[in-house]
Amino acid sequence: MKKNIILNLLLIVIIICAGLAVYLLLKSGVQVGKWKEEMPQKEMEVKKEATEEIEEKIEEETEKEIPERPLTRQDIMSYIASHISDLVTQISLEDPSGDWKIERFGFTTDEDVYVEYRHNENLGQILVHCTGTTYDARMDIKALFEPGANMWNLVKGEDTQFGKKIEFYEQDEQGNWVSIHKY
Repeated sequence: MKKNIILNLLLIVIIICAGLAVYLLLKSGVQVGKWKEEMPQKEMEVKKEATEEIEEKIEEETEKEIPERPLTRQDIMSYIASHISDLVTQISLEDPSGDWKIERFGFTTDEDVYVEYRHNENLGQILVHCTGTTYDARMDIKALFEPGANMWNLVKGEDTQFGKKIEFYEQDEQGNWVSIHKY
């Protein structure tokens, strides 16, 4: 009998504790709900601040890594390779979407370069005059060409480098642009 009383008291204590726990959870659930409503705004502010800090650090590192200097052929080829669709669509009506690939570069001077490209399956060529520095590069599209029977046919602009010797660059197995020959 004593055993039954102890078990009943223990059961009552457990029920009271469970009820208290449910009450506290419900009460704290309201506070959690309020916290969740406020959290996205606070979280967004924190993320924005962190993003701004990261962008500042990247900008500082970039400035350290790339000193302001005149453009090299490698600078020009890297820039054009990553912006070929933007450059071509400045002078042509080609759709900027799709697959774009540089086939080769042909420099007549350190500032003037023919760029042979492939857009999807179509070949094309532009002539670009490049000036400026690593911080202020300017790419002026001088001419647009399409493939002809034996040579490139001028479609638009002026071929200011016609007849000049050309040094061609193609990508090697590692993806570096290397001089292959001069004409």
